[in-house]
Amino acid sequence: GSGHRVLDHADLTIDDGDFVSIAGASGAGKSTLTYLLLRFYDPDTGSITLNGNDIRSLGLPTLRAHMAVLPQQVALFSGTVADNIAYGRPEATPEQIRKAAASADATEFIERIPGGFDAKLAERGVNLSGGQRQRIALARAFLRDTPLLILDEPTTGLDGATTTRILEPMVRLAKSRTTLLI
Repeated sequence: GSGHRVLDHADLTIDDGDFVSIAGASGAGKSTLTYLLLRFYDPDTGSITLNGNDIRSLGLPTLRAHMAVLPQQVALFSGTVADNIAYGRPEATPEQIRKAAASADATEFIERIPGGFDAKLAERGVNLSGGQRQRIALARAFLRDTPLLILDEPTTGLDGATTTRILEPMVRLAKSRTTLLI
């Protein structure tokens, strides 16, 4: 509502399978680009297309079914570890959930938690470390298996050792799809 344009004369083409990194100063509009892709906002002018279709012509469920987002602040909910991994794909089988957790290098810490995959998480996952929350979110992204992966500063607030630990599975996930790294 400020009247200030966040992105002006932006033109970006991302081809299937590309890994694109967007960098810039705080407040430059990097996260706004993510919000536009997810249609939290619509552009005032111009358009954003996905496979040649203006995303405003796609229903939100259809559009978002093509994307997995790993944000700065992971959204975890009160429920089990398995429920949180399957959040974007509730029909997933226990085997699929376990495979996604293994792909995200999360199985070891999950099995150490009393209850394992059936352990109850507190709202926002406050009973997990930042790295553990991020690996749950990464498992969720592996399980969703979408063609577009959006990584919005996914290592913010993590220490060096934790960042190193999640980078390998994150890179593995990014290699198999179109990825936008903020």
